[in-house]
Order: sequence, then C-alpha cells, then structure tokens
Amino acid sequence: NSGASIGSLTILGTAVRTNEYRFNGNFTMTGTLSVQGNSAINRVYLRGSNAGTQITITCSSLGSMSNVDMTDINASGASAPWNLTSITGNSGDGGNNSNITFTTGTTIYAVGTASMIWSDTTRWSSSSGGAGSTARVPLPQDNVVFNNAQTWTGGRAITLDMARIGKDITFTGVVASGTAPNMTASQDVRFFGSWNNDGTV
Repeated sequence: NSGASIGSLTILGTAVRTNEYRFNGNFTMTGTLSVQGNSAINRVYLRGSNAGTQITITCSSLGSMSNVDMTDINASGASAPWNLTSITGNSGDGGNNSNITFTTGTTIYAVGTASMIWSDTTRWSSSSGGAGSTARVPLPQDNVVFNNAQTWTGGRAITLDMARIGKDITFTGVVASGTAPNMTASQDVRFFGSWNNDGTV
C-alpha cells in the first residue's frame, strides 16, 4: 500500500516471461531490497501502477539484483543511488526512472534467414549482417534493427515471445524472396521508443 513501511523485501522471479510487480505508491523499507529474475530471458519487471507516474522506493540497503527491468521507479534512502550497470543478466531501463544507473543501451541487429523467436540469442548480432549470438536479447533501452544485410526467406515469421522487446524498433529494406515476413505476438508486448516500419514487414 502507498505510504507503507516494511522491513525487507525479496522478489524471486519464476521461469516465465511475464513476471511483473506493480507498486501503487511510495513506500519505505527499513531493511534490504533484493530482486532476482529467473534468467536473462525470464526477467522481473518492476513498475508503478499508473504508467508515467513515478513512485519512490526508499530502502536502507540494496541486496542481490539480477535480470530486472524497471519503469517509473525513483530510488531513495541510504541505498541510493542504485548502480545496476553490471548485475547478472543486465538491467533494463523502461524510462522515467531516477537515481538508478542501468546497463548501457546499444543497437542490436537481427540476423538469419529463417523464422525466428525474439528470445533466441542466436538471432541477434552486435553488427549489421554480423554473426549471431554476439548480442544479448534486446533490453528496453536497446534499439533493434531489421534490415537487408541478409536476405530473408519468403514467409518468414517473427514471433514476439518477450514482454519487452526494446526501445526504437526499425525495419528498413527487409527483403523476402516471396511473401513479406509477418510478425505475431504470443503475449502482450511493450516497446519503449518508436516503431519505424517501411512496409516490408
């Protein structure tokens, strides 16, 4: 509840991609906050109940943090600022956060010619047309690019199986040897910037 004061809080994520915890107002912890997502794919998402309204978490100390994304969170108390740049599984910045340093965002490129699922690390590259598995599955602060560096096969399907897919999503000159690639989502999906599609998907 808003304005509540508690001791310590530990959140342990499960092996699903929809772990989400919403806070309906500011609260204080006299002890330690720990948030541990299940994996880099099965992440924990912390956010305020009302999108765009920042909530303040005041806590004395920060415990184990891993595989976590946040939106609308203001870190406060003796534990602040929070440095989450190098936690296990990285930290995701969904925007409107304060006093928190997240893993640095980057540009990630989709590669390969067959159908893909978003969570497949082998389909992401750190360079256009580069080798797969050289980039992470996109975090909320990462820009995502699909382009014509490789020729996509006709009828290629892109399945969005992650709840948060990136920041600016761009499709430019995606070439298919037949019908255009199509995109489907296996769950509700959020991105945190712009969607730029030249009509090839």
